This record gives sequence, C-alpha cells and structure tokens, in this order.
Amino acid sequence: MASNQEMSQSSSQDQSQASGSTNQESSTFDWQIRYKALRELFHLERDFPYYNASCLNCGWSQRKTRSDRMVDHIRSCYCNREARDQVLAEYEQFTSQQIAKKIANQDRGLGKKSREEIDGLILTFIGQNALPFSIVGSSSFRRLLSALDSRYQMVSVGALAYRLAPERARKYSRELMDEIRAGKDFSNTLEFDGWTSNSGQSVLAIVVTRPTGKAALLDLVDISADPHTGEYISETAIKSIQTSGIELSKLNAIISHEASNCKLARRLLTEEDEFSHLIEYRCLSHVFNLIGASISKDPTIRRLLEKVLDLIAIISRNKPLAMAIVQAGGGKVVRPVPTRWYSTCSAINSVIKIKPVMLGLQNHDCYASNRWLPILEDARLWNGLSELKIYFDRLSSMIGSSEARDSSLANATRAMLEFGYFIFKGAHHNRMYINTVQAAFVNHFFRTDIDLLLAAYVMDPNLRVGWLTDVAIHRALRRVVEIVIQSREDVGSHDADAERSFSDALGSEFARYVAKAKRVSDPVCDVADFWSKSRDFLIIKQAGYRLALCRSSSANTERIFSALGRICVPSRNRLSIDLMFIGK
Repeated sequence: MASNQEMSQSSSQDQSQASGSTNQESSTFDWQIRYKALRELFHLERDFPYYNASCLNCGWSQRKTRSDRMVDHIRSCYCNREARDQVLAEYEQFTSQQIAKKIANQDRGLGKKSREEIDGLILTFIGQNALPFSIVGSSSFRRLLSALDSRYQMVSVGALAYRLAPERARKYSRELMDEIRAGKDFSNTLEFDGWTSNSGQSVLAIVVTRPTGKAALLDLVDISADPHTGEYISETAIKSIQTSGIELSKLNAIISHEASNCKLARRLLTEEDEFSHLIEYRCLSHVFNLIGASISKDPTIRRLLEKVLDLIAIISRNKPLAMAIVQAGGGKVVRPVPTRWYSTCSAINSVIKIKPVMLGLQNHDCYASNRWLPILEDARLWNGLSELKIYFDRLSSMIGSSEARDSSLANATRAMLEFGYFIFKGAHHNRMYINTVQAAFVNHFFRTDIDLLLAAYVMDPNLRVGWLTDVAIHRALRRVVEIVIQSREDVGSHDADAERSFSDALGSEFARYVAKAKRVSDPVCDVADFWSKSRDFLIIKQAGYRLALCRSSSANTERIFSALGRICVPSRNRLSIDLMFIGK
C-alpha cells in the first residue's frame, strides 16, 4: 500500500517535472510549431530571430529570411495548386490563431488607454532629454519598464519615430495654430534666423511668438544648397506663413538680428502689400552684445581679457588648484563663450572672486604658484577688471532682461537709455575706459530705429515720459503716426481735408496722453490690455497696443537652436530636417 503511494507520488513528480521542462522548452521550439506548414516545402534552420531557408522544389535558398518571403516564393514556385493552397491555408490559420492569442493576452494586461498613456510619457521623456528613439530597444531600459509594470509591452522604434512623434507634433502644431487664429489682430511677432549644425547643415528657423512669450515653430528649412540671400529668406518666410494658414492680420512685427541678409529680408517683407503693416526692427539683445564686443576690441582691454584667459587656462589645467579653490569657497572659473553673450561678464566676476582665495594658496608648492602668482600681483590688471566689471555687469543685466520671455521693447529701451545716461552723466569721467564705452554705445545706438524705440517708451504708461526731451517726444509722435496709418483699413479712402483733420486729432490726442503720462504714476500691470480697453485715446490706442506687444529680442529662435544643438550631436550627423522639426 505504501509502495503504491510512493510510486504514485514519484510518477506525479516526474509528470510535473516533465510538464515544467516542456513549458521551459515551449518558447524555445515555438518557431518549429509556427512554421510547421512551411517545413513541408522548405528546409529550415533557425538563426534567431530569422531563418535560413531552402526550397525543396527549386533549390532557392536565402539566409536570414522571414515567413512572408517564403510565402511569396511558394506562390510563384509551386505549380501544384492544391498542395500549395493547403500549405498556405494551414499557415494562415495558425497565424490568425497567434494574432488572436496575442490580442487576448493584451486584453488581460494593460488597457488601451493605459498603454497609450505610457507611450506618451516615454515620448515626452525622450523629447525633453533629446534622447534617440533607439533607447526603447535598450535591454536595460526594457528591464526598467518591465520592473515598473510587467504588463506593459514596449513600443517599437518605428512606432515612435513614424507614428507617435509625428502625431504629437501635428497635435502641438494644431493647438498653437488654433491659439493664434483665436487671438487678437496684431498680437504675434514673426522671427527668423539661421543656424549651422555639427554636420555643416544650414537651417533657417521661422518662428511666431505669442503675446505670452510662447513660441510656435512654423518651419525648419534646409538651405544648405540654396543662396543665403535676403531675397531667398524673405521668399521662404512668405511661403512658410502661407502654408501655415495664419491670417496676416494676426502678425504685428518682424524681428531678427542685423546681419545684412536678415536686414534685407525684413525690408523686402514689409515692401510686400500684404506684409506692409508689420513693424520691423532689429534684436536689442544683439545690440547690447555688440556694445560689449566693441568694448572688448579696444587694444588695452583686449590685453586685459587675454590675461584673464591665461589665468583661467592655468586653473583649468591644474586640477588640484581648481579643487582647492572650490573647497575654499572661490567657486569655479567661467570661460568666455562667444555664443553666450553674458559670459565675458561671468568670467571677469569669477576671477575677481577667486583672487583672495588664490593668494591664500600661494605658499603651497603643490599648486605651482610660480605660474599664476605674477598675474595676481599685476595691479594694473585688477584695477582694470574692477572698472570693466561696472560696465559689463550692466550690459549682462540688460541682455538677460531683454532675452526673457515676457520682455518688451519699451523696457529694453528704458534699460538702454539708463545705460547711456550712466556713462554720459552718472559715471565719473576720470574713470578708465569711459571714452571707449561711450564710443561703443553711440556707434550701436544710432544704428537702431531710434524713433521706434522712443515711441515704444512713450506709449508705455509705466515709464517716466518726463525724462524725455521735446525733440524725443516729437520723434516718438512721428513713428506713432506711421503705425496708426499702417493699422487703418481705410487708408487712402478719404480726401485731403479729412486726412488733415485726422492728423490734427491724432496729434492732439497724443499730446493729451503725454501730459497725462507725466502727471499720473499709477502702475499698469498689463500694458497691452490697458491700451485695448482704453476709451480715452481712441485714435492712438491701436499704436499703443501694437507697441506694447513688440518683443525686445529674437531669443526664441536662439532657444530653438539650443534645443537643436542638443539633438544634433556628432553621432546623429545623418539626422533629417523632418525629424529635427518633430524633435523640437
């Protein structure tokens, strides 16, 4: 009796072990079952995840083939239609069963909504961190997601690149376009600029900036094989705007840096009848940077900055010294970067900060003080840097504020006028380099559209109009008149007397506003909203509204280029413009 029980127990154990081994081997030999029908017509050898197949009828062979290619060969090779159709029917029956089984497994796992949500989160993670789509094929990434939720089936690279990413880009573009179409007239700014990738690919970015500072990338155009002329840039911008479907009345201004081709493109655009209402001007952040660059070109100042670079290079190469400076509270030295406009100011401030720390380390031979101590003992160098710091700190602050998303042309003009007042009236004229700074400021200030800057300043009720002279206010009025005329839909429909009467009324209303602005100092939170709701100044309200929405810089194009720089690394030198557009 006991022996019978032992025999039954051992047999059940053997059966469970056999079933267990069968389950372990089922996944290994599943391909044999899957291709049972095809094995009647082919000699198959497994070469995971493909097959080496040779036809038993004609001898056709192919390495690393798949079932669809074998099925296509069967249809063209076998003349015995009955045998061929029987094999194909068995294959299709098994394939449909496998598909149904896969769908059933998916239904038992995550729901469709949950899978789509995780797919979207993965796409967001890849896009925000400028990662390649191929990361979803990484075994470690798959193990991570499997550990978080084993029911989730990883999305493929192809689905991300050619379905999910384009769908996300189209959705984002539709939302922005709907937001622009629903907005008020004269509320958006057009920006464009060029960029060159690591692989030498020239790209033209065309951007529309909303009143909130949010940027809509209209187009990325590969212009590597095209002439970089103002005519071509203006034609490309017009084509991109027309393709986007944006109403031209929604555009208020056009802004770019002052390169000759961009300057010409702005002028050619505004000469077109449908774009003649646009206010065109140059980027003030670029102007502020050029003032600093002109100051740096002075021979004496250039020699000072070269010594700063020498000191930074010595510290960068001496790792123990750099670590000792950081541990002593001196911080890290900052090297000037041409594409980071405020980096010269950061470099000057960093070396001034570390000087006392380095003087405390001069007695330690391990830091090679004989190489950098002569620089620290150069009194003329440090006196000069202390003077330059005054000017570069102000310029750096001006650049930072003008590049902010909520920056306005009026506030940037105020910063420029305050800087000019400081160097001509506020600063002591026995300071070093004052003549160099004044010459650089005058050189670039008079290359801007001064009338437009003054008009933006005057039409901002938060700014002190009383600081301006009568000549400056008259120049502002001249530009306000131009903007009012550009904004009118009935230009040229009145006789000379009516136009003269309108001009007199405009001038009278502008004078009344200036008088009120000099008296009233109540702050206005939203200048554009103030003008759009104004009932006291009905003639100049359109000009005030449009000037309030003028941006101070084309920084949104630079932000897009910074994002492209993180995407277009040297390892992706074959990345196409279409995928760049989707990635951004």
